[in-house]
Amino acid sequence: MDQFVSKGEEVSAVSLWSDILEILRTRLPESAFNTWLIKTKGLALSGDRLLVEAPNTFWIEWIETNYRKLLNEVIRGLGKTINVVFTPKSQGLEDTQEDSVEDIKTGVQLRYPLNPRFTFESFIVGKSNEIAFHAAQSVARSPGKDYNPLFIYGGVGLGKTHLLNAIGNFIYTKASKVKAALIRCEDLMNELIDSIQKKRTKDFRSKYRNVDILLIDDVQFLQDKNILQEELFHTFNYLFEKQKQIIMTSDRSPQQIYALEERLVSRFQWGLVVEITRPDFETRLAITRKKIEEERLILPEDVIIFIAENVRDNVRSIEGSLKILKAYNSLTKNIVTLEKAKELLANFISPVPNITMAELMKVVSQEFKMASYDLKSKSRKKEIVLARQIAMYLARNIIGLSLSSIGSYFGGKDHTTVLHSIQKIEEMKNNPKIEYLLNEINRKLKLL
Repeated sequence: MDQFVSKGEEVSAVSLWSDILEILRTRLPESAFNTWLIKTKGLALSGDRLLVEAPNTFWIEWIETNYRKLLNEVIRGLGKTINVVFTPKSQGLEDTQEDSVEDIKTGVQLRYPLNPRFTFESFIVGKSNEIAFHAAQSVARSPGKDYNPLFIYGGVGLGKTHLLNAIGNFIYTKASKVKAALIRCEDLMNELIDSIQKKRTKDFRSKYRNVDILLIDDVQFLQDKNILQEELFHTFNYLFEKQKQIIMTSDRSPQQIYALEERLVSRFQWGLVVEITRPDFETRLAITRKKIEEERLILPEDVIIFIAENVRDNVRSIEGSLKILKAYNSLTKNIVTLEKAKELLANFISPVPNITMAELMKVVSQEFKMASYDLKSKSRKKEIVLARQIAMYLARNIIGLSLSSIGSYFGGKDHTTVLHSIQKIEEMKNNPKIEYLLNEINRKLKLL
């Protein structure tokens, strides 16, 4: 093992494996990643061999059997051949990644550690998440007052867990006497089953009813879990009556969680239920720039715009795409060009719906009872301007065209003009008339 002792190489091994892990995080279910990969650590790098530590031989066998193929695909995608060799953790060494159950100094009880990077300051606020953000800040500052419970829902990687951790981090640093329990719903179920088997359900109930703030991640796991629903119902009532704060996240609204008892649906709606939607272009651009700064990565402006325009699913996808570019830059020492970014990020690009601009223009013009060429004209008539702005908005959000492509299609308009039109519709889309028009056009496009 002497070839793996260089301190400089050791640092690069930690960084390289960390980058690979971040890519794997985007390709695996969160539960699988957190169970089998989060406790691995890069030890040393020698030539094309990367030595990685795992907790024990059982861990290694599981990773080799279930994730070796994916691991090799990720490494090949980086454009370099690396042989990852796993080794079991040395006996007697302190496990610095072990979950912290209780922090005695602050009195804050945690089922799993908070992510220190997930704070309110590091959260990028946009139209898709601003209500959830301000509500989270409010409950962190005055728990049990305004929004109780606070129920935040939305798709994967949109910032729900970030806000949950941000609330916990705020409490951890600002209110040392407050007791909080932060737990994934799946872990809560496992803990309940364990307490039943060991005949310690009284301890289980006491643990979660003696907190000031209860934060539960991934509440959709309650689906069909009748025993857990029963326990949570009574715990909820107890905490609510004591004016203790409850915050939950889910990938769907309370009504959309299958087989969730009506009495729980009702209680989850007592406070504030708020959705986080997919970020718009401006928010994605801000997120991309922020993540680039955090990663200390240097990218050309056209690559940054490309990522913000094309990686549209969620924040996690943006993070994953930047990890790939960072790893490529680290391994090859080459600047990431736009062409190389397109090649490396092919798996992150959201598929463009099978709708052409011609079809979009036809549907929009029919809805406004005008000819398609009117939309591309220079007319400033109010009705034509509105139709043109809606067409640009849909070209961006449904077909996914870049600002420059939309401008070219509408007679060479520059990207600032296109962006202004899109923003106008964003501001107006809650207007009943505009909402109706957008819904009708979307419905007809789906029939094509």
